[in-house]
Amino acid sequence: MKIRLSSLRAVSLAAVVLVAACGKKADAPETQAPAGTTDLPAASSLQVSDIDLGKRLSANKEVEGMTDDFGVRDTIAASVKVDGSATGATVTARWMFEDGQLVEEQNETISPSGTARAGFRIMKASAWPTGKYKLVVMLNGQEAKTEEFEIK
Repeated sequence: MKIRLSSLRAVSLAAVVLVAACGKKADAPETQAPAGTTDLPAASSLQVSDIDLGKRLSANKEVEGMTDDFGVRDTIAASVKVDGSATGATVTARWMFEDGQLVEEQNETISPSGTARAGFRIMKASAWPTGKYKLVVMLNGQEAKTEEFEIK
């Protein structure tokens, strides 16, 4: 009888420990994101997926004759492909010379639902200075993609 009572107590104690342990797991908080990460707003589903450079834009804002090498008298055109959905998103083209000097900044407002293109062009009445340039594309004020090119 004494052995049975001890066994019963041991089983009861094990059951209490098991129930308590299960209860703690159920009360544990959900897994959290790693430190330094944040949930992005819904607009983050909008992204710049591609930049094409060339000398002309078609009517649907696609580049005709893609290149990243230009002459000193060329018009430089950029087609920025944006994927996602938004109303009134601002795409900014920031044209920069090799030393970080701003050549020109242009904005276009788009409202894509899927894929859309924003088109930009720069030209100069006199010759462009030769050297390396880059186009920094921003989406709603945040840098999204960069494309480098050269004027020879």
